[in-house]
Amino acid sequence: MMMMMMMMMMMMMMMMMMMMMMMMMMMMMMMMMMMMMMMMMMMMMMMMMMIRMMIIMIRRSIYNLSKSAENGYDDHFKILVVNILMTAINLYVNAPGMIYPISVSDVL
Repeated sequence: MMMMMMMMMMMMMMMMMMMMMMMMMMMMMMMMMMMMMMMMMMMMMMMMMMIRMMIIMIRRSIYNLSKSAENGYDDHFKILVVNILMTAINLYVNAPGMIYPISVSDVL
């Protein structure tokens, strides 16, 4: 009888241990998933920041170009270049609107 009880206890202990291990594994998996999600979010944020910085830099260069076009060297080529650049940026930013909903008008 005692042996049976001992066996039962051992079985219970083993089951408990298994359950604990499973729980731990699940927790670890969840943590890993969370970490992956966080990494993805960080990557997305970095991409957004980089795109924004690029837009700002291009905007500054365009602003300088248009300023110089106003100030003297009034050749139409520069104005044309500015217009083409502007349209290109607009297309580049507004096309992936799902990913990063920002337009040039927001930045300017």
